Amino acid sequence: AINGASETDFSVIDLTADIEYVGRLSLSKGTTTLIGNGYTLSFLASSSELGISISNGATRNLGDGSSLLTIQAKKQNENDFYTNNDRPGMLVVDKDSILNMYDGATLKDAINNNYFGGAVTLYQEATFHMYGGTITNCGVYGGSVCYGGAVAAINGSKFIMDGGIIENCFVKGGYSDNGIWTRYCAGGAVFATNYSLIEINGGIIRNCRAEFLEAGYTGVVGGAIAILRSSKERPNSYGVIGSELRMTGGTITGNYSGEMGGGIAVLGAQCSA
Repeated sequence: AINGASETDFSVIDLTADIEYVGRLSLSKGTTTLIGNGYTLSFLASSSELGISISNGATRNLGDGSSLLTIQAKKQNENDFYTNNDRPGMLVVDKDSILNMYDGATLKDAINNNYFGGAVTLYQEATFHMYGGTITNCGVYGGSVCYGGAVAAINGSKFIMDGGIIENCFVKGGYSDNGIWTRYCAGGAVFATNYSLIEINGGIIRNCRAEFLEAGYTGVVGGAIAILRSSKERPNSYGVIGSELRMTGGTITGNYSGEMGGGIAVLGAQCSA
């Protein structure tokens, strides 16, 4: 019904029980608010695609600031999170779409392998505006692509944080199951590349980590935030790259990097976005 609605329609989904879902919900058009009422929406992690996909200029609101909503990935087997699944975050925002997150909403336990973004992946000029809420225990584990434990913004996208908490998220690179070394392991909490924007005006990013699974390897940057130049980007005559970090408020504390930028790393090194 939501996907068949007009682009201006407004819908509300009220959870009335805990729900487990297999696969990925694809939602497009209009504005939809998901109200948790204290319940949990779980996506089973053994599925090759899991979570919610938002596209075609749609707007999705996680919570309304007045009730509790939890969205989580849930393991069925011990190795569900650690095989080469090559899938994006639990929430995918694409093609000019907007994701808003409010107090009382929680994203948790989304751990992917070999991709951008554990909890949220932003493509193609999408926007994730975090007014409040919590993202916790999310990450990217191993593989040749290991960027953005909580949020990854690529291809002209924006992540704006006005409040809330990102905590205990991680990127852990190293020798993966398919024998590929991670070139860079970047952004334990947030990552941006290819003309994207990270704007921090409030909130807390704490206890996030960028590290390798095996000692003696370099290229581990940005325990909390990392910006790397995409292979598609070219610096201008002043050496400026397209992606940008703006920080006017908020707190970054207790984060760790195995090599550079325990809090923030902004580098001209290339990644394959």
